[in-house]
Amino acid sequence: MKFKHNKKRNTIFLFEVLVKELTKSVVAEDLERKEKIMRLIKKHFKRGTALFEEYRLYKSLLESQKMAIGTAEKLLSEVKKRFEKLDKKEIFKQQSALISEVNKVLSKDIFLNFVSEYKNYATIHQILNNKNDPRKQVVLEERLVEFMTCESSNIVLGQQVPTDRLVYKSFIEKFNSTYSERINESQKKLLNKYIASFSDNGLEFKIYLNEEIGRLKESISVSLSTESVKENKVLTEKMTMLLDRVQDYRKRPINVDMVNEIYKLQSLVSEIK
Repeated sequence: MKFKHNKKRNTIFLFEVLVKELTKSVVAEDLERKEKIMRLIKKHFKRGTALFEEYRLYKSLLESQKMAIGTAEKLLSEVKKRFEKLDKKEIFKQQSALISEVNKVLSKDIFLNFVSEYKNYATIHQILNNKNDPRKQVVLEERLVEFMTCESSNIVLGQQVPTDRLVYKSFIEKFNSTYSERINESQKKLLNKYIASFSDNGLEFKIYLNEEIGRLKESISVSLSTESVKENKVLTEKMTMLLDRVQDYRKRPINVDMVNEIYKLQSLVSEIK
């Protein structure tokens, strides 16, 4: 029997569509909507929930690359064992609560958000739930091991999972026309790291932020040494103040206001290059 994938019952997909919607709300400067989404993520994916535990297993597979084949196979085996021990009824219950709250607080339309790694999520969902025929199960697990041992993270695991091309096309066109010119790669990375920090106590985000602050500081310092800036006293003054501000970030606690400031600063730095 062919396995039919229900994306709303895929925990990592639920998390990622919220991430997409949060990114859009930040770009659109819709603070009220941003706070609603953040509350949903913190409530339903906080440490100790069944959704968090399942999400963490998905991520352990998706974020494992360049592994030795033996190590990848052992990791997959361990993840499958831990997945078997999860309370599936509780996961279903928590998914239902999240879906219901999303529909009421936000809109059911957010489930139309295009998630680039959807096929990978669907494939891992099939592997862990083990509802395929034996031959297909083995093939999918071999693809996953190949993914985990490959140098590139752009491999698509599942080619047999049906996708809605019209939804994909509609979302891409809408997103490109609304946001593509308003957010750069460094801003996307900042938002993704910040959102992911809700699940790992912010350790990885703190490391990333320290590196990003260093990059911004260097970019501003280089700009200050250019002739065009040196010849403009007003600009030199503003850039110096900006540099002082960046240097002060490392002394401040990480919060939403600081992330917003860095987000805006990334845009400015990209313009002055």
